Amino acid sequence: MKRLWLSLMLLAYGASLHGQADPGGAFLRSLAVPGWGHHAVDPQNWAAGKRHLAADLILIAAYAGYHAEADQLGRNLHAQAHTYARFDLAGRPRSFRIALADYDNLAAYNDAMERSRNWDRILPDTPENRWQWSDEDARRRFIGLINDEDAAANRLPAIAALLVANRVFAGIGAYRRAQAVSLSGTYRSGAPTLSLRIDF
Repeated sequence: MKRLWLSLMLLAYGASLHGQADPGGAFLRSLAVPGWGHHAVDPQNWAAGKRHLAADLILIAAYAGYHAEADQLGRNLHAQAHTYARFDLAGRPRSFRIALADYDNLAAYNDAMERSRNWDRILPDTPENRWQWSDEDARRRFIGLINDEDAAANRLPAIAALLVANRVFAGIGAYRRAQAVSLSGTYRSGAPTLSLRIDF
């Protein structure tokens, strides 16, 4: 993701050599930083760019927040299993979380797998595979942590998709704005505005 963003920044910088009102450059700028293309084309009138920039900042903050929440819940999950089930989840596949959530101990889990004829899911009865919940409430809290972590993690792809969509729409808007400025013969760059008008 970082490499992609850096590539977009480099492309946008290269496109700036063609002038601030270049549609392709405006598109690339807004792909890299929403609103940048609008501002480059017309610094005095980039309200649409400001909206895209604000949306981007909000989405980035939301992504960072949910990512941090998922990480914290994951740490809490490991602590819960270690403290109340005497089990170390570090390096274990997700199937172990599900087993701990559904059964009080390894013996109960393996018995259920035998009864349901899921022979391939039976776990070896070794010390590192054993757990024992201290009480039912602790196991239920563990289940709640799994659900909360999944909910936080599942929001991340949707927010990432919105970030991409916002950049694409910002790029399209900046491209069209640059085209309109170029066709009207009006160019603004923070310097005095030059307007050209040809009447036939």
